[in-house]
Amino acid sequence: MSQVKYINLGDLNLPDFEAHKQIDEKQISEISESIKDIGVLEPIIVRKVNSQFEIVAGCIRYRATKLAGLKSIPCIVMSLNDSQAEIIKLHENVKRINLDHVDQGNTFIMLRDKFGMTEDAISASVGKSTPYVSQHISLITQDSELAAGRYNLLSSF
Repeated sequence: MSQVKYINLGDLNLPDFEAHKQIDEKQISEISESIKDIGVLEPIIVRKVNSQFEIVAGCIRYRATKLAGLKSIPCIVMSLNDSQAEIIKLHENVKRINLDHVDQGNTFIMLRDKFGMTEDAISASVGKSTPYVSQHISLITQDSELAAGRYNLLSSF
């Protein structure tokens, strides 16, 4: 069973091959602000290479943590050969499903209605601009047909 271990950022190396060739600095900055507020929520995966650790999955979290000024990051250390490490990278980058715009809007509405959060508070908690949150809420409140029928539309393709 894997355990989470905090490793100094100076003991971590980026892999030779990174799937994300162009990383949006604004996104890294947003993640960094979130890390400053609530910490790193998901450990990165590393493997031992000589006396250092190579990042297998979580390069963006690593960069954001560094930008946030932290000295260490939670890691899961795995014994992996080169092939196994690349397969894990592939899963990390291809199999992840982000919330679509409708799901984000519904989540923002739930936070507003259930917890009485303002759009500014939601914005601060998710690291997005207030107009971003407002637009996603408007998507749901202005177009209930889209929100209710989106899965029917998608299933017809």
